Amino acid sequence: MEYLLTYGWAILIIALVIGVLFWLGLFSTSGIIRGAEPGSCSVYRPVGRGANQGAGLIGTCTGTPPEYVMSFHNETPYGQITIRDTLVNTAARGYNTVTFWMYWNKKIGGYNGPIPFAFLGAPGGASYTLLINYGCLGFNTARGDSFGTEVDGPGRQVQMGNNWTFVAAEFFNGHYGENSPNNNVSIYINGVNGTQINYNFNGNKSLEWCGQAPPHINATANDSIYISGWNKAGDNFVGMLSNIQVYNSTLSANDIMDLYDGGVGGAPIDIYHLAGWWPLNGNINDYSGNGYGGNVSVGLQFNSSWLGTYTYS
Repeated sequence: MEYLLTYGWAILIIALVIGVLFWLGLFSTSGIIRGAEPGSCSVYRPVGRGANQGAGLIGTCTGTPPEYVMSFHNETPYGQITIRDTLVNTAARGYNTVTFWMYWNKKIGGYNGPIPFAFLGAPGGASYTLLINYGCLGFNTARGDSFGTEVDGPGRQVQMGNNWTFVAAEFFNGHYGENSPNNNVSIYINGVNGTQINYNFNGNKSLEWCGQAPPHINATANDSIYISGWNKAGDNFVGMLSNIQVYNSTLSANDIMDLYDGGVGGAPIDIYHLAGWWPLNGNINDYSGNGYGGNVSVGLQFNSSWLGTYTYS
């Protein structure tokens, strides 16, 4: 009783002050950054897989960054996801556009060889990958070719290593490269066409051969997809990946810039041509409404503290 009489008024005053501060909003929790929960936004296709009638986004699709991203480490088992039987475009002279956000740990993962994304390739043909090769991100078929744009290293406009970077790549089914009309393939980094990046660096208004330039390269996407690495051991990606979207068509430059502006939590922009959507937010589910999960996965790790690394301009 003596304690309450002595300190009671002080306790009451402190409680009143705290109450006033909450009322003023100074202790509000609304400013705390919380990632979007897994599955908070998805595509609904009421008619079924691949059908566009009545299709649309459902849930909370506000572009909030995800709660988790997927981490890939330089240790066995290497993290890799394999997805089979997708609705990608496998027709001759067809296009597929792949977009994703990545944080490439070049110090640990190495400067030569990481593959963040790959198509298996047509039966009997080579895989069709995106390869990081000595400061260049380019298309690759494991035949010494690497056709792309300068993305890292001294003097480069883009410093992709150890930064969150938005990548959009248009894969062409057929002959690609500088001897083809308009190169047939495109790479965008943070919404900027790779031809402009190369031009700012070395005056080359085209994508360029970062490795050797084979005389004739044909490549065709297969309906099997690899997230990190490809169908042979090695070349696995080290870092973090998020929000992988695959379209069975091209996208306009404005669409690609809109996807970049939407940030790592952005929803797909063209659900009618969306073949698959893997946010990698705590699971490997496909949220495109087409029902693909990761059929085979090893070494999967989800990172909930990634927001501390997330900045983009």
